[in-house]
Amino acid sequence: MPLFHTNHVGLLFSGHEHLFEHWVEDHSDESGTHRMDLIVSGGGGAPLYPYTAEPDIDGYLKGNEALNVKVEHLMKPGTEGALSP
Repeated sequence: MPLFHTNHVGLLFSGHEHLFEHWVEDHSDESGTHRMDLIVSGGGGAPLYPYTAEPDIDGYLKGNEALNVKVEHLMKPGTEGALSP
């Protein structure tokens, strides 16, 4: 993520995980506050993974304290594969 922070990437799409998620990360540097939307979309045919719990991101936040990173999980996978958005 340091490369994305340095270059103020605003949107990141990823896949492989068989679920849909939308995270928003705000971080600050000397040029101001920046927002990055992170979208995971991995429902390309295989069964979807159910949502079981929030991941532990404490280490990520601690490692990015200098950037004052804040993360919000806007869209979570469903508790059953069929309920995923």
